Amino acid sequence: MNANMEKENMSRKRFIFSEIILILAAVLLIAAGSCYRSILSFFTSGTDPNTLGPSDLGKTFSFKCEPYFVEAGEHDFLLNYSDDDGNGLSFYVSVPPELSRRFYTRCINMSGTYQGVLRPAGKDTKQASFAALEDYYTRLAEITGDSTLVSDPEFTESLQECVADYSIELVSLNDAPSSVPKYIIFAAGAILALTFIFRLIARIAKTTALKVAAIALAPVLLVAIVLTVITFNKIRTVASVKNVGPGIYSMNFYADPKTDKLLQSDISTVDDLISWIIDEQLYGLPVTVDESNYGCATFTCTSPDGDTLFGRNYDYRDTDTLVIYTDPKDGYASYALADMTVLGVGEYGIDPLSPSGRAYMLAAPYICLDGVNEKGLAAGILELTIGELHQDNGKPDLLIYCAIRAMLDNCANVDEAVALLSSYDIHSSIGVSYHLHIADGSGRSVVVEWLDGQMAVNELSAATNSVLTPGDHFNEGDPDLRLRILTNTLQSNDGILTEEDARDLLDAVSQQNYTEWSCVYNLNRFEVYVYIDEDYGTPYIFGGT
Repeated sequence: MNANMEKENMSRKRFIFSEIILILAAVLLIAAGSCYRSILSFFTSGTDPNTLGPSDLGKTFSFKCEPYFVEAGEHDFLLNYSDDDGNGLSFYVSVPPELSRRFYTRCINMSGTYQGVLRPAGKDTKQASFAALEDYYTRLAEITGDSTLVSDPEFTESLQECVADYSIELVSLNDAPSSVPKYIIFAAGAILALTFIFRLIARIAKTTALKVAAIALAPVLLVAIVLTVITFNKIRTVASVKNVGPGIYSMNFYADPKTDKLLQSDISTVDDLISWIIDEQLYGLPVTVDESNYGCATFTCTSPDGDTLFGRNYDYRDTDTLVIYTDPKDGYASYALADMTVLGVGEYGIDPLSPSGRAYMLAAPYICLDGVNEKGLAAGILELTIGELHQDNGKPDLLIYCAIRAMLDNCANVDEAVALLSSYDIHSSIGVSYHLHIADGSGRSVVVEWLDGQMAVNELSAATNSVLTPGDHFNEGDPDLRLRILTNTLQSNDGILTEEDARDLLDAVSQQNYTEWSCVYNLNRFEVYVYIDEDYGTPYIFGGT
């Protein structure tokens, strides 16, 4: 009998040992699924351009999409190909316009390879490469506040030495690896790990694996049900994200935007805003906000039917657009537009329809740049390069990026919007200020600015990127012909334009290849026509009563 017990114990130990090994193998499978793209990238073969010479000029090679790059033009890039010791050169890669976004995304994700022809780098190409590197390190110095490196003549000389004598002409992108195997490997690893764990517990407890699974999964299922109930509106929100056209997405924000709590949180910096969003909407999921400079134009007019129209151009680098519909319980329904690239989502970042891309969209209502609510209040934010704005009048703090959301949710007309803004000390960041163009269905239109710590309200019907308040600061910023075109067109038509005329006026003041979206808002019909990438023949229509 002792021999049998000893044999059984040995068998039991072998089983436990083998199950632990299998569990570890399953965990490794889960890790492989999580790191699928990185692992695949490690084994992806590509020609190292540093090994090529004059005899290779004009030949086509397969190169890896490297994550170490800077933008060197509207569609071109400077890619650094280095070994583990950092030895290597930066190659100018000329990219066809139709492939630039996809190429950018591939490089960011270290995903796949591309076909390119090796060309000699002429004088102009080398100068463009050096300028791109110099601009990158200059901006880096501005961010870090340390300019000692870029001011060193030896550093400038070393940058010139980093530029390769050859350039690469991108011909095509090879097929990107599918994400499907990643999820299959991850799911298989998770299922196997749970199966082996249940078998191990069952053997130790001398019961069946099925009973162990039922006991183990019951509390998990209960927690899952509770979490689903709590997060139901957020789940509905991320599930509502859809692609409605090239470069444009829409989302219904069913969750509570908590605007009142936002206004009570003394948010004066972007870091404050990010922390608030993470705590209130993302359950700790980290998110970044990429602040950049942009130029815009806005105007108001009256349609022949008597409706108030609000026109808006958003001028920025290539980006994707998100149209957000919100209908808060204690506020007004609204449509607003956000730049998805600010959140790292879109063609140049995370796939908007991926689980993580959808999750990041929960932050979008707080970075809206223009919009209209059901009461007919419309607003747009426009940049002023006149230094940062930081009021200090003893009032609660409010970051100006939050102002659009606050006004759309809480204000029915211009007077209420101005009253809300005057209740806070307004702040900006990245070395610039902003002004707000606000209008309502009655036809009233104002441009609100902050100068020398004080708020100024101007009864105006057009704005671009220069100061409009009469006085010492008038015309500071970036004055140009766009404002004159807007005001002259409105004056010559007595402020009356059809929606098609308003669209054409936005076209007239658009920045060639730089205007990402144009909107014509009808404030009386709660309707917006959105035009993407200067395609004024293709409107995307939202709302309408």
